Formats: sequence, structure tokens, C-alpha cells
Amino acid sequence: MGKIKNNMKIILMITISLFLISCSEQTDKLMRRTANNLKSTKSLSYHVDNLTIEGQSIGDTIFTNVFAIFEKYENDTILGYKFLIEKSLIHPRFLIPIVLRDHYDGINHTWTLESEVRNDRTITERNAIEKAFIQNKVVGHIPLIIDLLTNNGYDKVSAIETKLEKEECLQLNYYDPDSVAFQLYLSVENELPILLRIVINKEQPFIQEYYYKDFHFANITQLPTSLKYSEDNSTEIHPIMLGDTIPEWNLETIAGSPFHFNEQKGKASLIFLSGIFCRACREQIPTTKIIYERYSKRKDIDVFGFYPYDTKERLNLYTQENDIDYPIIYNSITNSTDRWSLLQKLKLSIPTLILLNNENEILWMKSGFNPSLSDSYLKDLDNMINKFYP
Repeated sequence: MGKIKNNMKIILMITISLFLISCSEQTDKLMRRTANNLKSTKSLSYHVDNLTIEGQSIGDTIFTNVFAIFEKYENDTILGYKFLIEKSLIHPRFLIPIVLRDHYDGINHTWTLESEVRNDRTITERNAIEKAFIQNKVVGHIPLIIDLLTNNGYDKVSAIETKLEKEECLQLNYYDPDSVAFQLYLSVENELPILLRIVINKEQPFIQEYYYKDFHFANITQLPTSLKYSEDNSTEIHPIMLGDTIPEWNLETIAGSPFHFNEQKGKASLIFLSGIFCRACREQIPTTKIIYERYSKRKDIDVFGFYPYDTKERLNLYTQENDIDYPIIYNSITNSTDRWSLLQKLKLSIPTLILLNNENEILWMKSGFNPSLSDSYLKDLDNMINKFYP
């Protein structure tokens, strides 16, 4: 009886070993075939639905549609490819549609930005291009995927059979020397990548996800007609400074009331220029509450928080989370040109405290905040208030 049990254990162990070997062979085969598919033709184009998530705050998400072309270029020692990567997105703070292009033709790298309010172009000549610069431009694209599949500088930790949107796929987990995590999903049926997820920081998540579709293989590269370079059509807008009058913008409070600086004439105003994404701004909130309690009782001074980058929805949550009781103004302008103009006029470091006189002229500005220097901050403000409004 004991011999039968031992034999059964041996048979089971052999079966498991053969199964694991078979699985390993299937995994290696899928990886090789996928890599060969990606390298099989001279030119490869595809689309990417790119979702970039920064941090843990609501609204820090950029949805991007990407079109990419990679063409083999054996003479190139930097990457071995010419490429065009075109990204279309709506900027999360400016709320302006933007097209970004990276075009490398083996000679120069050209970066362009096109939008309703500004066009930019930067050309870097080949002798000034560093390999790390080009590699950073193609993160999430074909060269990186091939490096992962061929274990070129990356450690494969595990392979898991799973499903992604009902499609059978293989999940490959990698780490690079800097402990950046890569999760690459390969289609079992098509032997092509479906998704690459890059986790750069686990503590304060910075995650990039690339969903691949519409692969097209060809021997001739045809660049899209969208590849053109527009000259800058914008006019330079200078940020506000001491002595300037604050522009008359049509704004709103998060409580839903319209706000116009002209209606504040006759009173001085303390404006706390801030942003949800700014840590120092968050640390300043307790001090701002003290200032609000101290000066809101005076009939000649109003106190406001002004968040020009953030939406009403995000600010409603933010004010609840931080128990903010002072009035908050936000950038309710929907016209992209006017919105851009406001943000350029307020191109200051944040947080910045702005003191306006009763004609909305800037009397004093103080940028930055350190919680350990809160008493000094309050003293500086008291001195300025006593100087202009004793």
C-alpha cells in the first residue's frame, strides 16, 4: 500500500513538472512569436488608448488617444527606428484640446504642440540627441515592448494566464533596475500586445497604461497628412505684478455665485492663489483660516481662496475634506482663449498671497509657505495690512 502511495506521489510530481514545463514553453513561445510579429515588417503603425493617472486626487487623469508609426532604420545607432508619435488630449488644467507630436526622422527630433491658443516647435539636431532622451519619448511603445519580451535589461518575475476584456491573454510581470513595475498583457490569439501598465511609484501612484489596437504592418511608411508644423500664433501674455490692476474676469464661487473683481471696488481684498495639486497650498489652509477669522470681520477687507486650475466638482470635495469655511473662487471660464489668458496672467508660483487695494491694484504679493514659519507669515501680513489699512 505504501509503495502505491509513493508511486502516486511520484506520478503526480512528474505530471506537475511536465505541466509547468509545458506552460513555460507556451509562455516562451508566445513571447518569441509576439516579438517576431512586432519586428516582422519594415513599418508598423497602431493606435493607443492611453490613460495616465497621477497621484490619488480625483481629476488627476488624462485620457489620451495616440497614433504611432515606427519604421526600421538600420543606420540609426540611437534607437534603430524612425518614429512619429501623435497624442491628442484635453489638458486637465487648461481644459484646452492639444495635439503633441514627437517626430524622429533619423536626423532631427521635432517636437510640436498645437492648440487653439498656442503653437510651439522645438527641433533637436541628431548630434545633440542623447539616447535617454529618445528612449523617454518611446516609453510604452514598440522598442520598449520588444526589450521586455527579450529580457533586455528587465527581470521577468512571473507569467499569469488571465483574461482582459474577455480576451485570453498572458500577463507578464517585470521590474527594471530602478524597481519600476511593468505589466505586459499579450493576446494568446493574435500574439500581439494588448496592454502595458507601468507603475512608477507604488506609494504615491504614478501609473501609465497603454491599450494597443489597430495594428497595421507594411513595407512602406506613409506619414499622415496631419504631420505639419504650424508657426506660433500666440501672443505673449505677461503675468501680473506689483502695481498692476487685476483683470476683470467673469468667475464664480463654488457656492454658485458670480464673482467680479469690479464689484469688490471700495474694499481691499486678500486673495490666496492656490491649487489642489500643491502640497504647500494644503499646508497653508489652517493659517488661511486664521487670517479669514481675523479679517473677515472687518467691513473694508474681503478674504478669498482662488483656485484657477481646478474644477468646481473637485473643489467641492476638497473643501469638505479640508473643512474650508472661507469663500472659494474658481476658474469658471469655458472659452479656451480667455481661460488660457487668465492662466498666463496668473503664472505665479503657488501658493501666492495677493493684497489688492480698493481699486483692485496689487499692493503686495507673498509667494510660498512653510508651516514652521506660520507665525512669521501672519506677522508679515499684519504689517502690510497696518501699513495700507491701519
